[in-house]
Amino acid sequence: MPVGKYLYAKDMNAAFETMHKNNMYDQMSVYMESCESGSMFENLLADDINIYALSASNASSSSWAAYCSPQDKVDGKSVGSCLGDLFSINWMEDTDAAVAAGSMDTETLQEQFETVKAKTTRSPVLQWGELDWTTEPIGIFEGHWDTASDDFFKNMMHGAGKTLKQISDDFIVDAVSAETNKFAIDSRDVNLHYYYNLVMNEPSAENQQALLNEIEMRMNIDKIFNTLNPNFVLGEHPSNIDFECYQELIESYEATCGSFNEYSMKYMGQLAHECAAMEFFPDHKDNMKARFGEVC
Repeated sequence: MPVGKYLYAKDMNAAFETMHKNNMYDQMSVYMESCESGSMFENLLADDINIYALSASNASSSSWAAYCSPQDKVDGKSVGSCLGDLFSINWMEDTDAAVAAGSMDTETLQEQFETVKAKTTRSPVLQWGELDWTTEPIGIFEGHWDTASDDFFKNMMHGAGKTLKQISDDFIVDAVSAETNKFAIDSRDVNLHYYYNLVMNEPSAENQQALLNEIEMRMNIDKIFNTLNPNFVLGEHPSNIDFECYQELIESYEATCGSFNEYSMKYMGQLAHECAAMEFFPDHKDNMKARFGEVC
């Protein structure tokens, strides 16, 4: 899980607007891998600032980890962890295939989107922003070294005297198959998956306790948010978020109940939903803060 302050959608899109205003780029493509990643763009990313974005999911669904057990092997050894995320693996492996085929200058952004969308069967991959130039080749945005201006980058790729085919063979992996989709894990469940496999492979008292702790944590989080609002439907969120209220509730929750983690973050949308109620009940935000102290 990333560390540091949260990146809020309003701040990210404000940064995009500032960059556009100050001519800090010509065209930009953004590929975002995270649960509910569509929420970072929905109703926020302008379609006239020359930014094209792909998100691993929509604004209400999880993304999925891939190359998890039993596919978590490196040099034939299981590493006990998921090795990537389904969306990211799919677009990077598609790019690897384009490198091998010499088609970085011919495969378009639109073609890559359609390929990745078809292969990412566990979450809805979506496009955002500027769609008028998705006919442009992926090599413009993903660093095709034949057109790179950075000599260091060229030397890094060619300095060892390798051919393009040899370089490709070093990095390329098989396209994500139906088998990989089959073993993909909801990103919110990766830790549970990890501890479960730990117990299955080594059922020590320590490993069993770690699995029990994970289960108890999840049950406690579910209880907290169900108590806060038993009628909330997971995945719902307002189309326009009051970010000032939303951030304030997140900070209040963490001060009272502890930091959000990979599992509890799926309930952040519930806090955005609570902020929407302020339109009808102005005191609702303060009431929610008081409720945190009651349920935690």
